[in-house]
Amino acid sequence: MTDRELVSNRLVALLQSATFSRPLGASQVTTWANNDPSVPSSQRRLKLFSDPSLTADQQPAMFLVAHDEEDVQQGRGIPTRRSVPYSVVCYCRAEDGDVGDTFLNVMLAAIEIALAPVGRDLPDNTLTLGGLVYKVWIRGKIFRDPGDIDKQAMLIVPVEVMLP
Repeated sequence: MTDRELVSNRLVALLQSATFSRPLGASQVTTWANNDPSVPSSQRRLKLFSDPSLTADQQPAMFLVAHDEEDVQQGRGIPTRRSVPYSVVCYCRAEDGDVGDTFLNVMLAAIEIALAPVGRDLPDNTLTLGGLVYKVWIRGKIFRDPGDIDKQAMLIVPVEVMLP
């Protein structure tokens, strides 16, 4: 059995390492402003953008959450296929003059690069978190809200993890 906690921690660490192609938000950072090394799981507890502790200087912010899991029995003698769909929820404050859609593009590109296969995963073009899982990939519809009305840009990226 795969250690799901280890998978979640490795995935959030990988996403925390994402670097933006340009500074974002009020704090003008090139990575997630809510990275807090003193609280290792700080990005695994989703906060709403309206949470008072998630101020503009704590954005851009990224949270990784999993709300369900799917096990599919594929037939007699065939191993069960286990997958965990995660949501990567990102916020960035789009103040007057900012184009929230630009922020979304920059955050999404950073996530795509962070989830790109490296090292021994390159020949198969499949991210395996160092052999811990079969595959990690962006799967499904990406939600984008540029914050044109309320100045709060929001991005939700579905990431699927196929467990052994």
